[in-house]
Amino acid sequence: MKWTATILVNNYIRGGRFKAEHGLSMLLTGEGPAGQDRGDNGIGGGSGGKGDSREASGATGPGPEARRVLFDTAQTQEVLFWNAEKLGIDFSMLDTIVLSHGHYDHTGGLSRVLEKVEGRPALYAHPEAFFTKYFEKGGRRRIISTPIAKAEVTAGPVKLVEESGPAEIAPGLWTTGQIPRRHAIEEEAHRFMLVERDGQTVPDEVRDDQSLIVYGEEGGFYLICGCCHSGLLNTLEYAVELTGERKVLGIVGGLHMIGASEERLRYTIDGLRGYSPGFIAPLHCTGAQETAILYRELGETVRFLSIGDTLELR
Repeated sequence: MKWTATILVNNYIRGGRFKAEHGLSMLLTGEGPAGQDRGDNGIGGGSGGKGDSREASGATGPGPEARRVLFDTAQTQEVLFWNAEKLGIDFSMLDTIVLSHGHYDHTGGLSRVLEKVEGRPALYAHPEAFFTKYFEKGGRRRIISTPIAKAEVTAGPVKLVEESGPAEIAPGLWTTGQIPRRHAIEEEAHRFMLVERDGQTVPDEVRDDQSLIVYGEEGGFYLICGCCHSGLLNTLEYAVELTGERKVLGIVGGLHMIGASEERLRYTIDGLRGYSPGFIAPLHCTGAQETAILYRELGETVRFLSIGDTLELR
């Protein structure tokens, strides 16, 4: 299946008819015969995969029906729907919604999206995506949770699929599920964050952070990140493990490098050189200065994208 990713909401804009905000949303549109998939080379199969079947990997999914997948819903419904209207996007046609994690800047437009969908699309989220979450720094604490309650979602027109493992969304399109943390330096990507868990407020590692994997037609994969609170290298390493593919065709999305230490920036850049991705398109929480450093170090591999831009994921 051939996929196209359209950026609906991002922090940065080149001007024109769109609106920007601190948030992220992308639409993935798939084209091609429903029966085409990765077979033994998909997640859960092939050398380096997680097992011999989707059942072995713990993955779930609706099968090959999905064609229009909304990845995150921005911070506000006003900006999301403004941009969608300018791009001629009709949310009633959605097959699937995926939440990268449960922070307000990725879920703020969800309630209105649910008012527009038709049929019964699936909504994929980690079981902790609807937990109460906070950001605390300098003695000040503020709520950063998903603004819509889980009960409202389950009572709505979607089928909520709470999955901590990888999930097949459509042929060639998977969620990573919860990402193992192997690079300690990337703990910076979730500092100052708290969560209410088991009746206590504790440091939040953002377990619910997940990304999307899109298989290339001739091998390799694309990685689509929401905020990458797991850390970019942790996420890449796990995607390679899940897919059995070493070739990284491209990376797009929020990389949560904003405010990163010089040590972490160097560590990440060195790690990216080891993967030699086809391109890197930093969005949202990557940070303007940090994106400039990535460009300085990695050159034309780094692309600057804005709202309304599209990527062909082939």
